Amino acid sequence: MRFVYDDGGRAAAGFKPGYDDCAARAAAIATGRPYSEVYAAMRQELVKRGMPSPVPSFGVVDVVLHAVLRRWRWELAHDMPLRDVPDGRVIVHLRTHCLAVIDHVIHDIGPSPDDTPVYGMWLPGARLVPA
Repeated sequence: MRFVYDDGGRAAAGFKPGYDDCAARAAAIATGRPYSEVYAAMRQELVKRGMPSPVPSFGVVDVVLHAVLRRWRWELAHDMPLRDVPDGRVIVHLRTHCLAVIDHVIHDIGPSPDDTPVYGMWLPGARLVPA
């Protein structure tokens, strides 16, 4: 799978590089929303859930990413190798990393091998889920 360097708008939004913000970055890239909007939504969800570190820059637990994406009508699918990701915009959850794939091209700050196990992926246009 091809790779394109993409920080999801993190630098343009004034955030410093080097953080563990893969969930926010992948969501910004795949959804087309500004990084600062995605970051704020994840921070709000972290605070709402009483997480010890309500800062998306230091990682986001699955339940937070899932809650935010469901609100934006994305659907979670499971058990598909990275090489078999469908066409369109997809957020891929690997073992310890999230990345965006757009039309079979990885958009992230580093490439991932095609044989990397996928633990889940979010697809747009899901059923309407209450916020």
